[in-house]
Amino acid sequence: MEEKENHQGEGGGRPTKYRDEYCDRLVNFFDQDIYEEIKTDKLKNGVKVGTDVKRFPRKLPTLVGFAKEIGIGYSTLKDWCNENHPSYQGKFSATVTRVKDLQRDFLIQSGLLGLFNPQAFKFVAVNITDMVDKRDHNITGVSLADIAAEMGCKGE
Repeated sequence: MEEKENHQGEGGGRPTKYRDEYCDRLVNFFDQDIYEEIKTDKLKNGVKVGTDVKRFPRKLPTLVGFAKEIGIGYSTLKDWCNENHPSYQGKFSATVTRVKDLQRDFLIQSGLLGLFNPQAFKFVAVNITDMVDKRDHNITGVSLADIAAEMGCKGE
């Protein structure tokens, strides 16, 4: 497939490295099982007697990892998602939104299976998804006037 010509700015600029195939590749990169199965031959006295299957947890798919896989910088990928940038790619931007849901589910399922340290899981979940650490701050038995008086504020 040919590279799509997309010159930046009035002066021309370098054409983007964007290709339409990146949308499908992005989905495939993110839509993966949590575990990778590795099959090895079971040997007895040098003769194959069966197959062993070992399961290893996969790395969390990230946009940085995808950018590395296709040979571009992460900033270029972000430009393709920025509608104010000359190299904006609407279809790709919509695909990024979609794969973030896949990433979130991968993260949640991996966390529930105990594949991540709980503190690391929480840090990653809060920083790369829309998840938040919800805390309720309920104050009972104290009125707003009492709090204001304690702070030295005068009520009207």
